[in-house]
Amino acid sequence: MLNANVTIETKDNFKKIYWYSIDWKEIIQKVNNLRRRIYRAAANGNTKLVGNLQRLMLRSRANRLLAIRRVTQINKGRKSPGVDKIVVNTDKERSLLMEKLADNNLSSVKPIKCVYIPKSNGKSRPLGLPTILDRCRQAVVKSALEPYLKAKFEGCSYGFRPGRSAHDAIQRISSIVRPGTTRNWILDADIKGAFDNIDHNFLLKIIGNFPARNWIQAWLQSHVIHQIIKTTTATPQGILILL
Repeated sequence: MLNANVTIETKDNFKKIYWYSIDWKEIIQKVNNLRRRIYRAAANGNTKLVGNLQRLMLRSRANRLLAIRRVTQINKGRKSPGVDKIVVNTDKERSLLMEKLADNNLSSVKPIKCVYIPKSNGKSRPLGLPTILDRCRQAVVKSALEPYLKAKFEGCSYGFRPGRSAHDAIQRISSIVRPGTTRNWILDADIKGAFDNIDHNFLLKIIGNFPARNWIQAWLQSHVIHQIIKTTTATPQGILILL
């Protein structure tokens, strides 16, 4: 376990501990508590407090530790490298990631490796693979941005939201158009090439003065390197949703 220690914050000061001895229950609690504070501030319209809390989350050691753990130990895509061909397998490597996450140099953003996954209908779907470092940084940023957006989204919005699924949307629709109600029609629409045509300026306008706005802009503008994956299955093992 040589050099596999990290510095974490305690109630009184900072101390170095080994990665394997980290109290993850405490780390998760710290991050969740701060997420709740961001959500409440956003729901109450306290813009200044939201910004301060988001900056606190972006600097949080607990948030960085949790991001690294999720990306390198929990997520199914942890064994799928980006363009730098680097995967993180050891506690020593995870400890080094903590140091790298403290670097706010935008030049560290790497191109995205795009692999094409064959589908059962003979077509293929693109899957973007950022580097492990970029994924960790994105997870850090996500914890600061997600609770703010949660407070702003409509209650009837279900797509790509944590804790919500297609089944929740179906249940909601069923309750609205049930017999005896005045609503008796459903609009089913498919936006062709939706992800290929998302307006970057529109997204940046939505997040406003978010403290990590420059990182999000850098990721949106990242170059994409294409690669073909040859496989006999529709979903190769280990290459699924990364965050």
